[in-house]
Formats: sequence, structure tokens, C-alpha cells
Amino acid sequence: MAGGTPYESDLHEADRFLNHLEWYEGKVPIVNTSDSHCRLSLAEVEQLQRDGFLVPLPKDVLPKGVVRMFTILEAMRADPRRRVLNWPFTVNQYENPEMFTIKVPRSSEVRYAVWEGHYGYSIDVQAAFNQIAPDPIVCASYYAVSTSKGWMYWNRLCMGCRPACRICQRMVELIGSACEVPPRVYIDGMCGISNSVEVLTRDLDTIRTRAGLINL
Repeated sequence: MAGGTPYESDLHEADRFLNHLEWYEGKVPIVNTSDSHCRLSLAEVEQLQRDGFLVPLPKDVLPKGVVRMFTILEAMRADPRRRVLNWPFTVNQYENPEMFTIKVPRSSEVRYAVWEGHYGYSIDVQAAFNQIAPDPIVCASYYAVSTSKGWMYWNRLCMGCRPACRICQRMVELIGSACEVPPRVYIDGMCGISNSVEVLTRDLDTIRTRAGLINL
């Protein structure tokens, strides 16, 4: 789906980051396992394990990268909740600005877009980062965390990982790239505006189809 598009090189790099141990070799510094900590309660850890996000670390795997795990209160939501955050402390020490930058629409661009039509849609990909699952070997090797149940690993894209926002945004941009009206994209959200309900309806069908192709 990405062939010949401006997203091809970024998505190729994302695939290497998510699924190939070779990406990390020579980039990630030697790990100090004491840098890992988890501030979640035993009950929270067990719930995340039941939900499939935390997996016990195989005994034959020596962590090469560790995660610090904690929660923050999203008090501004209509239904306040605590969000689990994962900071891959070791991996984040590798700095490559080209991989971490994203294009953020300016507020003036968004305001101007409102004048482009009378109709619009807004989509937020639900739990976008949790829908991206790196290779388990990569997760076990570089995203290990010391919990109250022992060593485990996070088997989704860590929200606190430097490349995470760019990977997520590129994925959403790719989904919307075949729309008749190119949507504005900000990380895991997109919006489209037009004077034609029919055009937007076709675009929404396109988005659903392309998202389905990658099980999003």
C-alpha cells in the first residue's frame, strides 16, 4: 500500500524499528537494569498481563533495554482516568532528530480549513499506540520492565518512545492519503472538510477500507 508514496522510506524505517533487532545494534547504549522501575500496583500489573500488554520475560532473554512504567491522571477528560505511560529509558538515549520530527498543523491552518466547506468529519484512532505491536523478540530484548511480578516486557509501541508519534502519524497519513479531500492529520487524529457530503462519505469509506487492511 505504501509503494511509490512519500511515506515509503518512513514506513520502511518504522518496520526496521518495530521488527528487527539489527536497528538497535550499535545505537542503544549498554543497559543498566536498575534503571527500570514500575510504579503500578500488583493489581494493575496483573490486569495489564490479562489484557495482553505485559508478558513475562523469557528466562533465556537478557534485557538490552529497559522501560520505566508509571501512570498519570487525565483530569481534563469528561471521565477522568489514569493512563499508563511507558518510558523506554535505554532506547530513548539514541538521538536521531530526523526520525523523531513530525509535522504539526498550525492553529491558523486548522481555522482556515473550516472555511473550505460546510461539512466535515473528525476521527481519533482509538488507543492508536496500543494497536501497533512490535516483534515480540524486539519487545523482550529492549522494552523489559521490572515489575512487582518480576521481569516482564511491554508488547505494544511505547507511547513514551521517541519515534512513536512519527510512526503513528505516518500510519494515519497513509490511511488518508487516498482520500479525495486530503485530511489534516495530527498524530492519531484526522479531519476532513468539504462542501460535498458525497465526497466526504466516499472518503470515510476509503478510510475504513484502508484501516481495515492493516487491522486498525
